[in-house]
Amino acid sequence: MKSEFEVFLDTDVYLKHLQGDEDSVLLKCLSLFDCYTSVINASEVFAKCSSKQEEENAKQAFFGSGVLGIPYKYSHTIGKLLKDNMNYRDACVTTILIETKLPIVSFTNMSSEYSEKYGIKFIKPQEILKNNSPQAIFKKPI
Repeated sequence: MKSEFEVFLDTDVYLKHLQGDEDSVLLKCLSLFDCYTSVINASEVFAKCSSKQEEENAKQAFFGSGVLGIPYKYSHTIGKLLKDNMNYRDACVTTILIETKLPIVSFTNMSSEYSEKYGIKFIKPQEILKNNSPQAIFKKPI
C-alpha cells in the first residue's frame, strides 16, 4: 500500500461495472484512489462469468486494482472471527480489512455493525459518485 487515499473494493463494485452500470463506481474509484480487493472477491466475480468474453471483461476490470492474498499472519484474526460464528468468506475479507485498515467501498449495507464491532470504515458508492476529490470523500483538508 502506497498512498494516503486507498480503498478496498467489494465484489459488488466490480459486478455492477461489468453489468454495464452507467455511473461506474469502479471507474471513479480507480481515478481517485489506489484500489485493492482480495483474491476471494476476484474469485466471486469470476464465478459469475458465463462466457470467455465475460471472463476477459472481468480480467480487464481488475487492471489498476491490487489483489490481496491471505498471509499466515492473518490466520489468528480469521480464527477469532470464525469463533464468533462468521462464515469463512466474510471472516477472510473482514480480516483483510482489519489488518490493512483499508476502508471498503460496497453497495451492501452492513456498515454500522462492522464499523462498531471491527472498526471498519465504509464508504458509500453515492459519496464517490458525488465528489471529485479523494479529500472530500475522506473528509480531509486539501
